[in-house]
Amino acid sequence: MTTDNVKIIEPFEVFIENTPKTGLDYPSKIQFIFPMTIDKKLRLEKRLGIASKETMEKAKRAWEISFEWE
Repeated sequence: MTTDNVKIIEPFEVFIENTPKTGLDYPSKIQFIFPMTIDKKLRLEKRLGIASKETMEKAKRAWEISFEWE
């Protein structure tokens, strides 16, 4: 997830607004272009926000595009 360049959203990205419902401080986007594993102890220190069911559906479609999943 990044806050960089959120004005341009590619098919393999999902925009998330910074609203009280999401809990994010800044507009952000989920990126599926660079798949990697994450060491949870080093990288996942705290929850940044909450994704709605609609956002998760968009994320699923972006993931399918990124990984050419049918």
